[in-house]
Amino acid sequence: MAWLAGAWAAIVGEQLAAHTKPIGVNGGILEVRASGADWQNQLECMSSEFREKINRAWGGGLVQELRFTAARATGSLSKEADNQHTPFVRTRASQDKRR
Repeated sequence: MAWLAGAWAAIVGEQLAAHTKPIGVNGGILEVRASGADWQNQLECMSSEFREKINRAWGGGLVQELRFTAARATGSLSKEADNQHTPFVRTRASQDKRR
C-alpha cells in the first residue's frame, strides 16, 4: 500500500490523482476514494484501465478488482448547498421551553 500511495500520481496522472486516493488493498481488491459522487461514477467506467496501469507499474497481478467510494463533503460547501447535510429543525414548543 505504501508503494501504491507513493506512485499513485505517476500511475494515474496528476489530474486523476488530485481527485482520487488509494485507501486499501485486501485480497486483490483495491479501494479508491474519489473526491465526490460524480468522480466515483466516472471512474467506475475506467476501472479496467486503472487496474491495467497499476498492475503494469507493479509488474504483476496486484489488483484484480477496483472499488470506488465517494468522499463526503468536508465543509467546502455551504450547508444549504450540501445534500448530505441534515439540518436540525426546532419546533415551536422547543423554542418556548428555552425562554
